[in-house]
Amino acid sequence: FKAAPKRELSAEGRIEASMTGTEPPTAAPGGIAGTGISAAFLQLAAKRDAPAPPPETWDAYSKKSEESVGVLQMIDLLVKDLDKELT
Repeated sequence: FKAAPKRELSAEGRIEASMTGTEPPTAAPGGIAGTGISAAFLQLAAKRDAPAPPPETWDAYSKKSEESVGVLQMIDLLVKDLDKELT
């Protein structure tokens, strides 16, 4: 472990230190693990074909509505049965 060196505070830093009780934070070390070597990742060019068209979805939604009708009918039957039992 290597302790951080003491640094000279600016006027603003001294004001902040007196108001908060702590010194202002230091700047983060730059580069890879403080070595000063900065890493940049960028993509220079990309050549791609056009994407495929999206799949058809209308059929998938129409099938779901038919299934939900059966469920709603079962719920209606349960409600009617409960009404008969309660009256």
